[in-house]
Amino acid sequence: MSGGSNSAAKQAQANEDARNRQVANSTAQINAIFDNPSRTQAYDQLAGDTTKYYTDQLNQQKTINDRNLKFTLARGGQTGGSVQSDLGAKAGRDYLNGVLEATRRGNAAGAALQSQDEQSRANLIAAAQGGLDATSAASQSASALRSNLQS
Repeated sequence: MSGGSNSAAKQAQANEDARNRQVANSTAQINAIFDNPSRTQAYDQLAGDTTKYYTDQLNQQKTINDRNLKFTLARGGQTGGSVQSDLGAKAGRDYLNGVLEATRRGNAAGAALQSQDEQSRANLIAAAQGGLDATSAASQSASALRSNLQS
C-alpha cells in the first residue's frame, strides 16, 4: 500500500520537474529574444531618430525666426544696436532650450520603447510560468517586439 503512494509521489515529482524544465526553457527563449543586442540598437535608433526629427523642426523654426527678427529690426532701425544684441541672445537661449527639449524627447522615446518591451517580457514570463510552451513564447515575444516598435 505504501508502494503505490511512493509511486504517485514520484510521478508527481517527475511531472513537476518536467513543468519546471518547460518554464525554464520558455523563459530562456523569451529572455534570449528580448536580450538581443539588435533590440538595444533599436532603442538607440529610436532615440536618435526622434531627437533628429525634433532638432530638424527646431532648426526650420530658427531659420524663420532669425529672418523675421532681421527684417523687424531693420524696419525699426534697430540693427547693430543693443536691442539686436539682446534679442539675439534671447533667441540663442531659446534655441539651446529647444535643443535640450529635442534631446529629452528623443531619450524619452527610447526609454518608453524599452519600458514597453520590459512589460511585454514580464507578461510573457508570467504566461510561461502558467504553461506557455517555448515555441509559443518565442512567437509571442517576436510579435510583442514588433508591436512595441510600431507603437
